[in-house]
Amino acid sequence: MMQQTVYELMTCRPHVPDGVRFTEESWRLYVQGYNHGLVIVLKALKATEARFDLVQRTKRIERKRRKTQ
Repeated sequence: MMQQTVYELMTCRPHVPDGVRFTEESWRLYVQGYNHGLVIVLKALKATEARFDLVQRTKRIERKRRKTQ
């Protein structure tokens, strides 16, 4: 769900405070930084999910190992 939310932010126009004015070059840099930040958030969410899966898998393996002993 969180990844979907970040994806939706990536598909819309970047959020800008009211009254802010950009030159063409500064707007390009702002959008580039905004998009890069969202990509990093997606990568962090995926890494967090992978870590959670690893911890859960390890717990299952440990439970199974204790049962067989």
